[in-house]
Amino acid sequence: MRGDRAFTRLMRQLPESAREEVVADLDAAGDQILAAQRASAPGRRLPAALSKRVYRRTLRLRVGLLGRAVNRRLFFAAIVHGGRKAQTVQARRSTRSGKISSYQLRVRAKAPQPFVFSERVRAIRNTLGGRIRTFWERTLARAARGVGDA
Repeated sequence: MRGDRAFTRLMRQLPESAREEVVADLDAAGDQILAAQRASAPGRRLPAALSKRVYRRTLRLRVGLLGRAVNRRLFFAAIVHGGRKAQTVQARRSTRSGKISSYQLRVRAKAPQPFVFSERVRAIRNTLGGRIRTFWERTLARAARGVGDA
C-alpha cells in the first residue's frame, strides 16, 4: 500500500493491534498472489524463484521476482513475461584457443507469457481493496465504541 505522506503518517500512528491486522491481511493476499503467479509461470525455475515480502514497518507487500541475485540469474524471465520480436543478432563465441568467431544468429519471435501481472493476479489484487476496506470499517467501529487501543 502506497499513498501520499498524510496516509503514510496515519498508517504509522496505528496501534500495534491494528497494524498486525493489516499485516495479516497483506500476508494472506500475498499468499494468494504468489500461488497465482506460480501457477501461471512456465517451467520449473521461474515458479521456484518467485517470492513475497511483507514489510511490517511500512505496511507494504511485494510479490514476484525479488532481489538482485534472482534477477541476475533469471534475466530471461523478462523475455518470457514480455515476449520478444524476431530478429537477427550478431553473436560471438570464443574457442578453446582463444580465437573469437562472430556469426549471425536468427532469433525467433516469442509470444509474451505474463505470469507476474496476469489476469488472475489482477483479480486477487482487486479483492485486496475489499479486505482493506473491511479493515477500516472494523477499526473505525472499534474506535467509535471506544474499545481498547482501536
